[in-house]
Order: sequence, then structure tokens, then C-alpha cells
Amino acid sequence: MDFWNKYHIPSTTKDVYSIMKYILIDNPDFSDLDTLTNQIERGTLKFIKDVENFLSKQ
Repeated sequence: MDFWNKYHIPSTTKDVYSIMKYILIDNPDFSDLDTLTNQIERGTLKFIKDVENFLSKQ
């Protein structure tokens, strides 16, 4: 996986409210909050692991 293709870094921070962009869930189902919460948690933990793996190779 190419880290920088998967996780987008904005080219500028002017008028930007994020430092990195990644869509965890394309079509969230807000009628099933337990499943949505689990999907967000899994995606967030995967992101953390990807960042740790990327930084460990630097």
C-alpha cells in the first residue's frame, strides 16, 4: 500500500480543517449505530496501524 495515495494530505492548510483525509465508510447506515460504531472503530484502528507502520520504516 502506498500510504500517501490512501491517506490524502491537503496541499495547503489555509482554510482547511483537517491535516489528513480518508473516508472510513462510504455509505454509513445511521439506523444501525452499533454496526456503524464498530466500523468506525475498526477503520480508526487500521489507520493508526498504517501510520505506525509507515513511521517505523522512516
